[in-house]
Amino acid sequence: MMKSSKSTSIRKAQVPVSCYFCKGQEVKWKCDDCNVRMCNTCKDIVHQGLLSTQDHDVISIQDISKSTPGTHEVTSGVISSVFNSYTTTLPAVHTLLSLDDDLLIFNYSGKTSEKHQVMKGKLLKSSIKIFKTLKKSIFDMAINQDGEILFRDFTNNKIEMLSPAGEIKSVLDTSPMMALAVHINKDNEVIVGMREQGPPFPVQDFSVRQVIIFGSDYQRKVTLEFDKRGINCSVT
Repeated sequence: MMKSSKSTSIRKAQVPVSCYFCKGQEVKWKCDDCNVRMCNTCKDIVHQGLLSTQDHDVISIQDISKSTPGTHEVTSGVISSVFNSYTTTLPAVHTLLSLDDDLLIFNYSGKTSEKHQVMKGKLLKSSIKIFKTLKKSIFDMAINQDGEILFRDFTNNKIEMLSPAGEIKSVLDTSPMMALAVHINKDNEVIVGMREQGPPFPVQDFSVRQVIIFGSDYQRKVTLEFDKRGINCSVT
């Protein structure tokens, strides 16, 4: 039975846009400077909790809808075409970092002895030319404004930094917590997801899950964590 285009349009319009920070609450605000949409809680605690965003222009989604005739919801961009594609023999590519001059840093899984290694390569017309391979078991990584790559090694609780010259040094020790995701925002702040040691599931009463924001000097600025009632608390 053929479905009408009208029902398809309705379904697409009903897809909710989640908060950029918590991913789970209704969007109420948009920051024009950051170009992110957020819920009430994340606007007050996460976004406004950073010194770098105090002067940003935050607008109500309701006001945006009123100022744009016929607009009743916030929509996200959709990639309509693919510029190029590349096929590799790697079982899984986890993280891609884009550098200048079509250079890529990517984290991949191979054999057991090659778990989550990192490669540096250049995009060619139909292939990727590999320049360097870093033989480290890396969980996640990000790149800062100086071209330095921050990563979390599987073998320890440290955030390490790989310089453009190839030197590696530790910049953060998250012990006794275990670092997970690593992100660097446009203000060069380092955002790290953390949890307690041991199995991640099931979540217990003593489980600790945090998002910590560090400055570009790697000094802790903000700690975000849910309390036992599920309320998001901010500790500076």
